[in-house]
Amino acid sequence: MNPIHIAVIIIASIASSIALLGAWLSKKRKELGIVRKTDYRVFFTTGAVLMLLGAVGITYMFFSDIPYIAVFPLLLIGTIYITIGLNNKEMWVNSK
Repeated sequence: MNPIHIAVIIIASIASSIALLGAWLSKKRKELGIVRKTDYRVFFTTGAVLMLLGAVGITYMFFSDIPYIAVFPLLLIGTIYITIGLNNKEMWVNSK
């Protein structure tokens, strides 16, 4: 078996284990009645970081003649997260 196949199988099994754990924890929270508000400031901050990483990556790849398609999703997801965060700015949780 090719080492790449083994790595893909390991990564897929870790990702599915994390997804199952998250689903189980979410179900437990709902059963216990624990409700948390979404902190849209986190969306904004994460979007800003991803957008910055995407812009830096695209700039680097532009000057090194490497296809920028590898980091373009960072820029796109960052833009989407910033939009979600700013559209819900009135619901930002105040940190104390």
